[in-house]
Formats: sequence, structure tokens, C-alpha cells
Amino acid sequence: LTLEQFLACYQNLLLTCGLALPSEDVQSEVFRLIDRDSNGVVDLMELVCGLSLLCAGSDDEKISAVFGAFDTNGDGFISKEEMFTFFASVFRVGLTPQTLAMMNSMGTTVHTAEELASETVLECFRAADVSGDGRLSAAEFKNWFYEPGHDPSFLFSPMRLQRLGSTP
Repeated sequence: LTLEQFLACYQNLLLTCGLALPSEDVQSEVFRLIDRDSNGVVDLMELVCGLSLLCAGSDDEKISAVFGAFDTNGDGFISKEEMFTFFASVFRVGLTPQTLAMMNSMGTTVHTAEELASETVLECFRAADVSGDGRLSAAEFKNWFYEPGHDPSFLFSPMRLQRLGSTP
């Protein structure tokens, strides 16, 4: 979501809930808070992470909500297929020809939303699947999410993906 798209959704949500709109400065600051990589676009992972942080609850409850967004079958694990489905649907909506051209100019060679989703999943599992069983437990996901110096929204930003097979 661009700033304009984000603000339109944010304003609609607040008005639907009967809440007063904060000043434009405060609304823009909420966008900047959620846009973790400061690229002027809030991608889905930034949105999921940002909303979970803004909601009430403990850190464990918040990370559980993010985990639940991926664990669509509710078995307590995130499979590569679940993560692929999640990202492919997001990238089908948000991956524009301009974004693809920019990514390819940066050395990431992808042509479709599915290719980008596949690379994203492989990178995530390479970093997070400590047990090597091809699925992420809640503990693996939490450890990866909170790893010092690690920003999962950075990993999932399409503008930050590295070419498959390169060293992170």
C-alpha cells in the first residue's frame, strides 16, 4: 500500500469503528511506523507485523497472531505450501510491472508472483527452519522473528529479496 492507499484504508477503518480521525501528521506517522524498510510502500508482512504490534496483548500473543496468519490449516506449523500460498496471493495483487523491472535491475531475476513467492519462502525457511523438517513450528518462527538484528518485514519486502542461491 502506498501512503495514499494506506491512509484511505486507515481512515475508513477508524470511521467505520466510530473513532475520530487523528491529525494528518499522526496518520502519516502511523504509516511511517509500519513502513519498516522506509521504501514508501507498506507490504503485507509490514502490515501484519505493524498491526499486531499496535494491538493489545503480550508479545507472545502478538507473535501468535502473526504465526496464525500463515498457519492456515491450524496444525501448529507453517508449511512451505502455506507460506507460498500466502505470498503468492499477496504478490499477485501487489507485484506491478514497474516493481518487477526495479527488482530485476537490482539483480533479482523473477518474472511472476509465483517465482517471487517461491524465492521468499526458500529464503525464510533457509533462515528459520532450524530442525530441517520442512515446516516451521511456533518456536522456530518466534526465535527467527525475534532474532537480534533481524527484521522479518525486511526479508519479506519484495524490494529487498536477493537472487536465489546468493549468500545472505
